[in-house]
Amino acid sequence: MGVKLPARFALPSFALDLLTSRLRLRGRKAGDLLELPPLEDPRLQAAVRLINAVAKAAYQVRPELCAAVSVKGVNLCLRHGNTPDCAIAYMVYGTIFHGGVLGRHDLGYDFGRLVLDLVEKYRNTAQRAEVRFVVGYFGTSWTKRPPRRKRSGGRRKRRGCNRAICFTRAAHARASS
Repeated sequence: MGVKLPARFALPSFALDLLTSRLRLRGRKAGDLLELPPLEDPRLQAAVRLINAVAKAAYQVRPELCAAVSVKGVNLCLRHGNTPDCAIAYMVYGTIFHGGVLGRHDLGYDFGRLVLDLVEKYRNTAQRAEVRFVVGYFGTSWTKRPPRRKRSGGRRKRRGCNRAICFTRAAHARASS
């Protein structure tokens, strides 16, 4: 697919990918990424979905590998455009890594807003609950501002989101025991 994912975390490679992403982002705000053109190549769209799956698995066993994989996804999107599934890579890169790990809370918040908007733009119901949970946990917990997002549902959708949060918490508790 033209994308090489690391088998293990290597700081020099990660630092190079992170620097590349920062150069590609230079002069842009997180919200500007919402307007990137759509990525049309089906092979690269599949690569973004694969990056998301690998990042989620890596987060459970090697969080640093999760960040390394996600920065690859962000660089792919910055170079070729967004996909309906790109929110996860941006979420890990901006909300978790920059906001949660590096303590750049305002940037994490801005990426949280971006990923919420991407999920709504692409009507990605499969990622909606996960993105809302992670953005709430990593993107807004250090700020006094709630995430800005469009109101799209009533009680039924919120109840589904709460079930997803409970399931996620149960899965984390089980994995750590």
